[in-house]
Amino acid sequence: MKKVFILLAAVLFIAAGTAAFGAISTTPHNLTNTANPVYTSSSTATLCGFCHIPHGGNTAVAGLPLWARQGQAASFYSVYGGGTTLAGTTVNAPGANSLTCLTCHDGTVGVGITYKNGVAATPYTMTTNTGGHITGNGALDWAGYNSDATLSGYNPVIGGSAGDDLTNDHPVGVVYTVGSAGLGTAPSWAKLYSSRVECASCHDPHDMTNDPFLRAPAATICQGCHSTK
Repeated sequence: MKKVFILLAAVLFIAAGTAAFGAISTTPHNLTNTANPVYTSSSTATLCGFCHIPHGGNTAVAGLPLWARQGQAASFYSVYGGGTTLAGTTVNAPGANSLTCLTCHDGTVGVGITYKNGVAATPYTMTTNTGGHITGNGALDWAGYNSDATLSGYNPVIGGSAGDDLTNDHPVGVVYTVGSAGLGTAPSWAKLYSSRVECASCHDPHDMTNDPFLRAPAATICQGCHSTK
């Protein structure tokens, strides 16, 4: 019986991975050169490998999901409200499930650079398909928005760049406290990490059913949590 349970668990794990693989393959997070609408890479098969690695992943922060990337320390970022929300809730530094996103989306690390056991692999060459460009001084530019990010050699992310300044973005690293800031009971789609809100609380990096990678429709996602505000 024990063997049956182990086998069932393995099947479910594989099925979940297959579903995520299928969902991400048609999104901008598919960085292979197979019809990606945003970026083209020199790899044709490394769909999961741009972010994940089965062995030798980044262990700098507890909770990183077999992460094949390296980024900035949590202290690198300026947080919303200088560390306190309008409701008086403490805003902590970004946690693991925000730092994973920021390893691409802060614009400071090349998208084509992956790591194993802390050692950089041969970078993939990345090019953009959408007309964005890297300015001559190494800053990134997208539709007139300059992220002031540093060029690291293999095309840091050009669109969707948060930079190191998170003060004008929804706070991450903040404890979800029912009753504070009009928060009701967290909806079933929201993911909390040690009771905290992180980037992945509202965004699902593997599924773009609700653009941009939202866990709920954009028109209602705010009210899903701030239901009593």
